[in-house]
Amino acid sequence: SSTLAIKCCDVTSVSTTLMLGAILSGTGLILTSIVQDFFALYFVYGVFFGVGTSLLYTPCLVMIGRWFKKYQAVTTGLAVASSALGAVVMCPLIQHIIIVNGLRRAIRMCGIAYLTIAGLCALCFKPFSKTTNESSTDTKLKDHASECLTDESHITDSEHDFKDNFTVNWTLFRSKKYVVFLIAMMLTNFAYYIPIIHLVNYATHNLQISPTNASFLISIWSISNIIGRMVYGKIISCVREHLIIVYQFSMFLSGVVSILTYFATSHWSLVSYVIAYGFLDGSFIGLLSLVTLDIVGARDFAQGYGIMLTSIGIPIAVGPPIIGMMNDSKLLQPQFMFVLAGSLFVIGSILINFTRMWHNQDLAQKNSFLITNIQDEVKEPVKNTETENLWFVTNV
Repeated sequence: SSTLAIKCCDVTSVSTTLMLGAILSGTGLILTSIVQDFFALYFVYGVFFGVGTSLLYTPCLVMIGRWFKKYQAVTTGLAVASSALGAVVMCPLIQHIIIVNGLRRAIRMCGIAYLTIAGLCALCFKPFSKTTNESSTDTKLKDHASECLTDESHITDSEHDFKDNFTVNWTLFRSKKYVVFLIAMMLTNFAYYIPIIHLVNYATHNLQISPTNASFLISIWSISNIIGRMVYGKIISCVREHLIIVYQFSMFLSGVVSILTYFATSHWSLVSYVIAYGFLDGSFIGLLSLVTLDIVGARDFAQGYGIMLTSIGIPIAVGPPIIGMMNDSKLLQPQFMFVLAGSLFVIGSILINFTRMWHNQDLAQKNSFLITNIQDEVKEPVKNTETENLWFVTNV
């Protein structure tokens, strides 16, 4: 649905896509509070709400590169930090609403909130200018982020061919650095939600931590996550050229921290884990769009980012249930989930290293080509001047 969100922006406009997302997600929640059939929830909640939230989330991140130039990394960090902030603020609030009004009424109230708040925000989005659809090659190399949506293959209000806009750019899969990047993202996202989803149950049943303290671990993780996203946004704004290295190193540290949690035996050891994992997660989510932008380039960013988000949907969906079934069947020790998650993060960081090397090689080739062309353009007038001088001396 992330690819669908990008294509809807191409065919219609950003505001229209966001309004459609608000209607689908709000309607999905309202219908969820009404239906009685369990399998109907797969459709009204899984499809309506899932697609609707994708139509709301994806364009907002993609558009940051069009609106913000100098502080694009910082604004990306602030934008993605808002989701973690929502987890801190809304989880206790929604829990209170459920206690007071019941689950169905609480879901219905959330659906109405989606319809009104998201719908009003969609009307306030600044449209793109039609006069900034072209930029020079030199500008693209100097600042990818400032033009990630400026050419005609991106989110604009220009006229497009409907069929072409819904065609996937399969040439992206010819790039080995992008394919390896997709594989790394699928592996790491298989493991990404495993510790968070199963952490409370693991703390209460295996370490005999009280349910209140166990659930508070998620709040600690969310707060640390907010700080991490803003800090990484500031760091990258200062060392933009080392973006992929920072992302790779943070992914590796996330794996190491998760593996070491296998030996956690107390509440405070888990607190240390969620603080470290939440902070490092600030790079994993906050920098993902920027890393994709660097790898695929400005021209293919919208499609590359959409394909990437679509590809990681399956591992995100199947990872936690598989670990849950393994824990229920007693196939492995419960704490093994930390080792599995950490190992996949480490493998992903190794794959990102290959992507980084190939990316640097491509940049070196492009820079060499540009330098050669610039030198040729500079030498050409000199040659003409020498010819004119020779003609003048001969005739005199």
